[in-house]
Amino acid sequence: MFIFLAFTDVLDGIVARAYGHITQFGKVIDPLADKVLMFFGLITVTFLMEEKAEDVLFFTVLLRDITLIIGSLLLMPKGFKPEPAIWGKLATTFQALSVTLYMAKNVYKNVIFMEPVLIGAVLFTVISWIYYIMKGIEFILSERGK
Repeated sequence: MFIFLAFTDVLDGIVARAYGHITQFGKVIDPLADKVLMFFGLITVTFLMEEKAEDVLFFTVLLRDITLIIGSLLLMPKGFKPEPAIWGKLATTFQALSVTLYMAKNVYKNVIFMEPVLIGAVLFTVISWIYYIMKGIEFILSERGK
């Protein structure tokens, strides 16, 4: 189910861009839906499976997303428009790969590339966290200059 939902999310993004069906609502709801999907996937592989994922991935993603949600809620009423960035897309891709590989590990046991994908997921999550914080700070500073 997780793989299907992640695939349809990617497909939805491709179709929306191809046909120019990008809306402000979609720009807000799609990342939020991504976060919900990833959160439940990470809860599953971190706490509910026999072969559990590393806690560091779950807590890094959780803290980053809490920071981004609070920051967006505070800044959006002032005109801030969250925009996706390559770092966030890489983070989401590696997170989804990590969840998928941990799910596969519970079935097949010998899953390759676990460590590099996990490291990539944590690394890109932290980079995107810093990037989005910097975008928020830039917005706040530009608002003060007005």
